Amino acid sequence: MNRPLYSYQEKFFSDLVPHIIRACTEDGLLPSVAIAQCAVETWWGQSIIKGTNNIFNTTAGKSGPNDYWKGDVVIKEDNGHFSKFRVYDNVYHSAKDRNFFLKNFSRYKGFDDSQDPYDQIKKIHEAGFAESRNYADSCSSIIRQYDLVFFDELNAETIKLLPDSEDVINRLIKQKPSVVSLLVIGLGAALDAMKKSLQ
Repeated sequence: MNRPLYSYQEKFFSDLVPHIIRACTEDGLLPSVAIAQCAVETWWGQSIIKGTNNIFNTTAGKSGPNDYWKGDVVIKEDNGHFSKFRVYDNVYHSAKDRNFFLKNFSRYKGFDDSQDPYDQIKKIHEAGFAESRNYADSCSSIIRQYDLVFFDELNAETIKLLPDSEDVINRLIKQKPSVVSLLVIGLGAALDAMKKSLQ
């Protein structure tokens, strides 16, 4: 990735992306799509509702609690319109809930048949995810401009190299120093958590 990062984007990559990578790795989904969605939904993490850990600004919807969302909500008002947003124990659970939603609701069936991130985000949007007409284009632009497909390759590499998280990080820094150097602390913590879960 040659595109320069603003400070809020550096924080996004270091604080949020490792948890998205971990969740997508576990669920067999492309991190690039989820990272782009998170960036669009929260403007690179800047509009996450305080105290919710809701990194996709997911509304409560009609579905009930699951393993990652206990049912807690916060109500926000915008121009006289009130919406309920989900509250999570942590950022990782927010990412896992996004994956659970896409994989378990029939309208999104087959979105991940293709391993092309641009095709996936198009299918997700066409199935009714997000109201903006330009949603898929916005996500695709971020994937392309910030070379997020790199993290889809990391998906397989992470599994291959576990549980040696330091080896993962060192190899990644050599491959993509401009962004992965931001992930050293965050990704290290995420991978250590993955390692513990496998023991």
